[in-house]
Amino acid sequence: MRTVSSFSLKFYLLLPKEMSDCSKIYLRITVDRRKAEFYTRHSVLIDHWDNLREQSRSRQDHILNEDLVEMKNRIISIKRHLLYEEKPVSAKLIKDIYTGATSIKKFLLEYFLEHITQIEKLGKAG
Repeated sequence: MRTVSSFSLKFYLLLPKEMSDCSKIYLRITVDRRKAEFYTRHSVLIDHWDNLREQSRSRQDHILNEDLVEMKNRIISIKRHLLYEEKPVSAKLIKDIYTGATSIKKFLLEYFLEHITQIEKLGKAG
């Protein structure tokens, strides 16, 4: 299994140029000091954002906070999958897989299990 020297995730706000109470949330993935950033498609009131916890302080934003945790977990899972398959791990590759620009090829066993399931469904329907 390959190793990665450093890996980190950070949610941050990109403050708007015009006066606004709301700001977009971005995610920065860093692998071995190389960065990839993208917009999470979430926004939050600037006064509600907690920089230390990297989430909203507001109780009304609990769904937002859950989404951010889920995002973080999915990205960590992608990194683990790449390491397990002994593929190169980079911030850009992780971002591309997460955003759908690149996909992870399925294991051969997963492919056959999916194929068998489809055949069984066809057999039950016919």
